[in-house]
Amino acid sequence: MDIQYLPLGNIPMKIYNAKDAQGAVIAVHGFAGSKESTAIEMLAKRVCEKGSSVISFDLPAHGERTEPFSEMSVQRCIDEIINVEEYAKSTI
Repeated sequence: MDIQYLPLGNIPMKIYNAKDAQGAVIAVHGFAGSKESTAIEMLAKRVCEKGSSVISFDLPAHGERTEPFSEMSVQRCIDEIINVEEYAKSTI
C-alpha cells in the first residue's frame, strides 16, 4: 500500500493505493473529523490487503479546508462525495 495526496479541485484527498487495485472504497469522515482519521487509516490497511484502494477526503470546513462552517451544507457534502466517486470510477 502506498499513500498519495492529491487535490480534486478544492477537495484535498488522501488515497491509499492497493497493489493491482480492483476498485476503491470511499471513506467519509465524521463530524469534526478529517481525511487523516485513525479509523480511516485502519480501514484502509485492511481494505488494501484485500485488493481495493481507499480514497478519503476532507469535507467542507474540515481538515485542510478553510471555508467557514457556515458554508457547509448537506447538499454540498453530497456533491463532493459524487465528485470523488466520479474520480474513483475514472482512475481506479
